[in-house]
Amino acid sequence: MRLPSGITVPGITMSNEARRESMRKALSLINLHFAAAGLLLLICLYFGVRLFLVSGNTGTQGDEAIVIAQSRVAAAEVAAKPLRGVDTKLGESESEANRFYESRLPYAYSDVASSIGGIAKASNVRWSRASYVQTVPTNGVTELRIDGSVSGEYRNVAEFINAVERSKSFFLIQTLALSGAQGGLVNLQLRIGTYLREPMPSFAAAQATAGSKP
Repeated sequence: MRLPSGITVPGITMSNEARRESMRKALSLINLHFAAAGLLLLICLYFGVRLFLVSGNTGTQGDEAIVIAQSRVAAAEVAAKPLRGVDTKLGESESEANRFYESRLPYAYSDVASSIGGIAKASNVRWSRASYVQTVPTNGVTELRIDGSVSGEYRNVAEFINAVERSKSFFLIQTLALSGAQGGLVNLQLRIGTYLREPMPSFAAAQATAGSKP
């Protein structure tokens, strides 16, 4: 006897078809749960990967920002390095300038003539027709240009020019022109530049004392 669907009687077991139907429904529910769990797992993995990628990008950008900042700091340090101790360097430069001013700049035409004349004699050349032109004094010095003629053997003239530029007194060859050559002798027209400094206090005092004597 077949009972209506959904009605059970104690002591009577379900048929095979009913068992299969029940198992099919149960498996369907289990599969649904597994599918939902799998979907949730995929969603979690997706967001996890996204978070990792975002974190990775943020870290890279942060590292780049740090590198850029460090580079800027390094560049600033390099730019500031020459300025470190600048006050000391200025003091040293001022001392060197004072030594140059006192030891290498002539203070009168006679000093210039004596120096160039001594170099000409030592080089065995003839220095002649010297003329002097000076500019307006500026900051305690006066630019002086000396035009003159030097003649002698070629080698001696070359030694004279070299000695002038290496003299203790500051001289600079500004122009040089060959005006004649004959029998191994050369004649050059030179313009030599220098700067006259103010006389030292002791020299000025001595000059004043000498001028006051009858």
